[in-house]
Amino acid sequence: MLNKLYTLLSAFLALNFFSLSAQQADFKASIPFGQTFAVASANGDVCFYSQSADLITSRTASKGSQLNCLAVFDGRLFTGGDNGILVALSQDRSSKTYQIKGDILSMASYRGALFIGGRKGLLEKMMPDGSHSPAQIKIKGSITGLSTDGNLLYAVSDKGEIAGTRDGVVWSLLDFNTEYKGFYKPVSFTCVSVTQSFIAVAGSYTDGMPALFLSTGGKVWSERGTNYTDDYGISNPLTESPLAICYDAVRDQFLLACSDGAVTTIPSCSHCNKFYKLSTSDLYSISCMLDTYCVAGESSLFKTIKF
Repeated sequence: MLNKLYTLLSAFLALNFFSLSAQQADFKASIPFGQTFAVASANGDVCFYSQSADLITSRTASKGSQLNCLAVFDGRLFTGGDNGILVALSQDRSSKTYQIKGDILSMASYRGALFIGGRKGLLEKMMPDGSHSPAQIKIKGSITGLSTDGNLLYAVSDKGEIAGTRDGVVWSLLDFNTEYKGFYKPVSFTCVSVTQSFIAVAGSYTDGMPALFLSTGGKVWSERGTNYTDDYGISNPLTESPLAICYDAVRDQFLLACSDGAVTTIPSCSHCNKFYKLSTSDLYSISCMLDTYCVAGESSLFKTIKF
């Protein structure tokens, strides 16, 4: 799969139909793409960066609509955003634009389909031929995150809902704030990461403090502490809000990208969390490629780091 994506990107660059200008707009999403990181911008551009954080090239995918998410599906790079804009970038100098009814906030490729999540419960299932239809589930909130490990697909909403499926057809739905009323404060979820061992959902409680929960099967959820140990061995509470999450399979740890430029590593050891202050800007995305991580955020902030 990696070789296929690298070939796809090489064709993009060889055809040289990207513009090399990257505007100073917020970077809203990032994913590994071949040997690079693809980044979706609020000004409608898709930028490609090297693992050393050098801008290789960029392309205007949409004029006038903010891009919020990225996914690789059917051999193409898809980006979605406000006003229902959905653009597929192909290797033959072409692009195809689709229209979805509602702002698009998240996407995931799963079992031969592209699942598209957005505001006011938008959840669409798109097939390779471009046809799409609503998923058979009703979600009240905006779907802020979608994630899959290939076996399971999970979605979270800003109203504390957690939805999951094993086949892309039949869904389960948990109203977390109702189910756990009295145990936890109400939470608004911003992101989700599905691995072979855990499902992680993160966001913020109503008082603004960070929230992180783990589950092995999606039915019972346990709070995971976000306190971290500093260089002096002192435990400190994380106060920044989680905005994005990714899983590092090599080191078996989750990484939270947060407001105010914070990144926290969440390994299996509950007392081994680490905190990194990368900037003062909000970090809207984090992704990893082998030993390299990238964060993207406000005002075209893009950094690659190695832990």
